[in-house]
Amino acid sequence: MIVGWIIKPASKSEPTEISLAEMKEGSVLPISPTAATQSKSSSIGTAGESTKTLETLLAIFEDHGHSTGGARAYQFLINLSSQDLLRLAQSMESINKGSRYQYAAVNAILGRWAEIDPESLFAHALKATDSSLKQRGLTQAIEAIANRNRSRARTLVSTIEDPNLRSQTSRLIIRAAAKDDPVGALASLSSQANLRYERDNIFRSWGEKEPQAAAKHLETVTGTQARREAIRGLAQSWGGKDPETALEWASSMNNRLERREAMRQIMSTLGDLTKGKALLENLNLKGEEHRMAVNALASKVLQEDFDRAVDWIDTLEPRERATIIADHLSLISTRDPERARKLFGENMNARMRHQADNIASTLAQTDLASAQAWVDSLPQSETKQYAIQGIVNTLQETDPQAALDYLDTIGYNSRTSSAARNAVQYLFDQDQAAALQWVESKKDPQLTYGLVNHWALQDPTAAAAYASKLEDPEQQNTALRGVIANWTQSNPEEAIAHYETLEAGTQRAVMHNLFRGIADVDIDRALTLFENTSEAMTDDEGLTSLANVADDLVDKWAEVDVSAAATWAIGLQQPESRAMAIEEAAREWIRQDSMAASEWIGELPDSPNKDTAIRRLVSHVATHDPSSAFAWANTLSDDSRRASELHSVLGRWKRTDPEGALQALQSANLSDEAYNKLAKQFEE
Repeated sequence: MIVGWIIKPASKSEPTEISLAEMKEGSVLPISPTAATQSKSSSIGTAGESTKTLETLLAIFEDHGHSTGGARAYQFLINLSSQDLLRLAQSMESINKGSRYQYAAVNAILGRWAEIDPESLFAHALKATDSSLKQRGLTQAIEAIANRNRSRARTLVSTIEDPNLRSQTSRLIIRAAAKDDPVGALASLSSQANLRYERDNIFRSWGEKEPQAAAKHLETVTGTQARREAIRGLAQSWGGKDPETALEWASSMNNRLERREAMRQIMSTLGDLTKGKALLENLNLKGEEHRMAVNALASKVLQEDFDRAVDWIDTLEPRERATIIADHLSLISTRDPERARKLFGENMNARMRHQADNIASTLAQTDLASAQAWVDSLPQSETKQYAIQGIVNTLQETDPQAALDYLDTIGYNSRTSSAARNAVQYLFDQDQAAALQWVESKKDPQLTYGLVNHWALQDPTAAAAYASKLEDPEQQNTALRGVIANWTQSNPEEAIAHYETLEAGTQRAVMHNLFRGIADVDIDRALTLFENTSEAMTDDEGLTSLANVADDLVDKWAEVDVSAAATWAIGLQQPESRAMAIEEAAREWIRQDSMAASEWIGELPDSPNKDTAIRRLVSHVATHDPSSAFAWANTLSDDSRRASELHSVLGRWKRTDPEGALQALQSANLSDEAYNKLAKQFEE
């Protein structure tokens, strides 16, 4: 579902770059003139033409699958203008709602758009109300812009309000910088802790060009996690380029764990079995290090030289052989399912149970009867359930009715219900009546919920009507929760309108899902709806539901503006809602910035709500700042809570700094009784 994009006619005089002020306005800017020089003029002028073009695009994926279809889709889109691509994105919601290639088609549209005019894609994605579209549009746009102008990309990323999206797009800038300025890219990480896992990408890129320089810089990296990431990235790229020299570097490491990790990554790049075996012999590794290196080599050579690799695995000592088979049976099953089945039977252990899914699936693709016979031979166990799932997964792609008939043949029960859920959805996309009839015959609530949720993605009105007719009231409510949650993502106003038609008891049952979904799309709309709902809510059960909603709204809002969320929480009139909202605001603000949160907590009026916030703060800072935690705990208004928190803080503190903890206790303004109780733990 794609909503919230508005086309504004382009003007020849408008600049290619979009100003930040304009981005923050409500309207979306036009396609830039740059696009006109890189693609043909707009050729899709009507809604009918858009629909026809989209149907052709979806047919390409449906005929050729994701991989080949992606390449053909690119050729199909290459002559379209940015204006055309925008119209296609806007029209996607109106056709083929059940297509399983809709996601791939949208990605193809956005990818081409990012290639010819990433600035306009960024502007439109920034204002998109569909969360999936926003995420995909922004990341594709920033990736393209960062490869051309990192400074511009950083400026645009600074306008993204959602911290998660800002983090995702910042990663793309780091990756672009890593290609020609790895030292600068690493420096950027020091100021962005949430991007620390990008270090392996930087060293991987660096190792492809200058592995010796990267290895030298590694000597300056501190911290266990940081060094592990750097070693992993460098070893992967260096091993693929020059495994002999890379192994010499790895062997020189003094830290045993780092040495193992480097060797494992290097060996996993070797696709030549002969060369890999020779390197293993030269390394002369022993014990666990040898098993680790052998396993890493197997992971690559099984992909590059399958038959020789399997024959080699058969010659290994039993422990190494069992480890490799357990780790790589899924890969073996894709190349030779019959051999995988045999190996599974000879070496089956707890680590391998889940791989029965892959074996049964690949067997079924070539010999369904053989696959079913093998599954029948397995004893009733978790392993057999995995195998059943594998056969169903294969059948449902082309004949979902056959998949469900198979489940009926072996006996549908609670153990096979999970295998049925996806198959029913596939059948529903082909034949709604048949799918509903099969589900109703099973009288399985979980199966019903899954199908209704799937239905709601396509036609929430019909799904809601079906859910409302379920005989069991609790099943009605559960099914409606899923419908409402999905409905808010596709059409929030329709979801609200339907909610308002429900009886009071049903409204309370689905309230959480409605507000959570609306908040995901439009927090301001959710807050307005909350205000209107709270005015009419008077019964105790309803007020409790409303308080849980307040908690959820603060949780969601705090991701973008925790200060505003906290201010809103304080102003709530209903006591239970206010209490839960303040606690959630404190929790989230403390997580983000404990210093700023402490200032806010200090300004709260004395109340049980303030005490709750203080306890959150004390719990958060006690491990790294026990002095502050002790001081805050001593401000609690409730005597019992204060004594409990002080005792807890001192207990932790004295394990690391007993003298500091005792001094804090002795200087605290406590009654004799309170002091004596706390001092006892220092006598133990």
